[in-house]
This record gives sequence, C-alpha cells and structure tokens, in this order.
Amino acid sequence: VSAFGLTLSFLEVQRYFDLTGLMRHLRCYALFSRREAAMPSSFNQVCLARLRRYIQDICQQYPEFSLLKELL
Repeated sequence: VSAFGLTLSFLEVQRYFDLTGLMRHLRCYALFSRREAAMPSSFNQVCLARLRRYIQDICQQYPEFSLLKELL
C-alpha cells in the first residue's frame, strides 16, 4: 500500500488497523465499565462481554499485549 509518500506492507497496515481498533475498544470498555458501576444493566454487561472478546482476540495476535490479555 502506498499513500502520502509512505509504502507499507499489508501486514503493517493490518497491525495499524488492529492497534487503532484496540485503542478504541479499550476506551469503550472503560466507558461501559463506569456505566455498569453507576447503573448496572444487562445492556452494559452484553457490551462489556463483546468488547472484552474483541480486546482478547487482538491481544492474542500480538505477544507484546500478553499482560493486557491477562488483566482481562
């Protein structure tokens, strides 16, 4: 992939995509965790489970995130 004077391989693009998604999902996980603490609901629990699953899947692919995976 080549754009804006940068040339990246597919794996590099995939990694950046995964890391961006991971950051966004961690932010949402924190938001829903606070909501669940303030007012518990089944909707928050479903969202937290889905977010946790995505975060764990991404952490599984990158060894540098093994500690984060253990924390969840």
